[in-house]
Amino acid sequence: MYKSKENPNLRILAGNSFDKVNNNRVREYRLKWRENPAKHVVDRFPIHLDIETTSVCNLKCPFCATAHEKYSKGHMQMALYKRIIDEGSEKGLYSIKLNFRGEPLLHPEIGDMIFYAKQKGIVDVFFNTNATMLSEEAAERLMNSGLDRLIVSFEGVTKEIYEKNRVGAKFESVVSNIRNFVGRKKRHNSIKPILRLQTVDIDTEESYLERYKEFWKNYADEITCIDLRDEKADYTGLRSNGWECPYPWRRLCVTWNGEIYTCPFMNRAVEKYRWRGFGNIKNVSIEEAWNGNVMQAIRKAHSEGLSHTMEPCKYCSYRGTELLKKNDKAKDTY
Repeated sequence: MYKSKENPNLRILAGNSFDKVNNNRVREYRLKWRENPAKHVVDRFPIHLDIETTSVCNLKCPFCATAHEKYSKGHMQMALYKRIIDEGSEKGLYSIKLNFRGEPLLHPEIGDMIFYAKQKGIVDVFFNTNATMLSEEAAERLMNSGLDRLIVSFEGVTKEIYEKNRVGAKFESVVSNIRNFVGRKKRHNSIKPILRLQTVDIDTEESYLERYKEFWKNYADEITCIDLRDEKADYTGLRSNGWECPYPWRRLCVTWNGEIYTCPFMNRAVEKYRWRGFGNIKNVSIEEAWNGNVMQAIRKAHSEGLSHTMEPCKYCSYRGTELLKKNDKAKDTY
């Protein structure tokens, strides 16, 4: 197990999403992902977009912002999606993740969305799924769409732990969906979609991560663990003390109805923010939002260690979790 150098909230238990990829544009994309934040380089357009194809989810997981927040529900219309992809493909977009809140497999046109992005030259198209809807038909659709990566969110290696954390899902059914998907990949003799099994670092027995890796090692190309974040906590009292987020140099997020936000970690609790984003893509381009005064002010605050002074960053659960880890480490070395 080792920490990802690119994403500090991610630990890699086995495998690597990109170790089978031999593509110059992918290598260029990953280099920018690492180096742009470190060198404060701002490309003309975001490296990556989080596109909320749907905000609807069929589960109520206790650690997820979706279970605790009020927000509008709906599916992104294909015309709006194409508008986003068309702008990105013309201006240097490398990567898209087709979710923010919600379960992408609930969108009836998800396969067409993936195919359209690949036809437009997006090199890394992927999404997170709870795999409850990963039927044989859905699996075949994904195999034919050109999807690059599929990240399955799955907690526990027993029915009791899994169903406690993935409220509304059935352990046996989802395990079967995942294993059948892997079998279909083998029958297609296909590397893609590269499959990651990912768990939140839930509070369970000490050997949990080893057991998790053992459970999925014959099925997943990569196995990872992400930090458990308290989506209900108040982080506004945490000063940044030199910490800066990499995401203002990497990504923006577009909701199902076209609202543009900083990133998916803000989780848009609408009753919490005075800040309402950069506007709607119907009225402002992604390039304008990315290079505008508000985004420049956010980057400046982060580069000066002042993210605690900015909305929406001062409320962010990712920022709060990273600062709490940093504070705990300082206590351990005191």
